[in-house]
Amino acid sequence: MTKNNPSCPRCQGRGWYEGPYYGNLQPSVEMMVCEDCNTVGKPSRAEVVFIGVCFVVFFVLMLMGAAS
Repeated sequence: MTKNNPSCPRCQGRGWYEGPYYGNLQPSVEMMVCEDCNTVGKPSRAEVVFIGVCFVVFFVLMLMGAAS
């Protein structure tokens, strides 16, 4: 979630900044996400339960498919 902080020294409220990238055997500039303005919260209890139930369902389906 972007805070849109216009006083952010890194991105000036845009949510991204141009930072150095050292891939492909040559240095270049790449748009990077500002970690101060874009935060990711912890998953809620309902999301964790949903992912757990999906994992169990898919695991049972996989075992049923292997048995037949």
